[in-house]
Amino acid sequence: MLMRMMIGTALAAALLVVPPCIAQGTENAGPQACSPEGTWYGSNSLDQDYLFTLTPDGGGRYTAVAEGPPDPTFCYEATAWRGELIRTGARSYWLRQILLCDSAVPGLPGLLLWAVEGEVVMTSCDHFEATLDNIGAYFWGTGAVPFVDPFHIPSPDVVTLAYDRMPHP
Repeated sequence: MLMRMMIGTALAAALLVVPPCIAQGTENAGPQACSPEGTWYGSNSLDQDYLFTLTPDGGGRYTAVAEGPPDPTFCYEATAWRGELIRTGARSYWLRQILLCDSAVPGLPGLLLWAVEGEVVMTSCDHFEATLDNIGAYFWGTGAVPFVDPFHIPSPDVVTLAYDRMPHP
């Protein structure tokens, strides 16, 4: 009986100590330890710079907002890129974002809804890279559904992104 009590006490003590120790210092413990939550800065292959904010929504989903100056080739004024990041693997995600802008292209309707999507991979806990290979614009007010209907203005370009996490104090 004394032996069972000693084993039970040792097991209870181990359960109180081991899980908290495992949870500490997981930043570099493996692929599952990294979270994309936070503020990021970087640019894309079109030389456009953005601040990127990822906020957890639960279940491996994040609200994704990218803010930066509008591309003067296509837009006079624009909203931020807004959308979501969805976990697809230990350090891989699928990104979908849309942006509304006043067209700067002569002969095009006034408002364009741009849409982008592609894969994001965290190469470390403080760096991610993305390949956006589905890009285009819809004419506002036509009833087109982003990512369902074909683009009115498809982009032939694949855009790559590289972002670093804002350092913590």
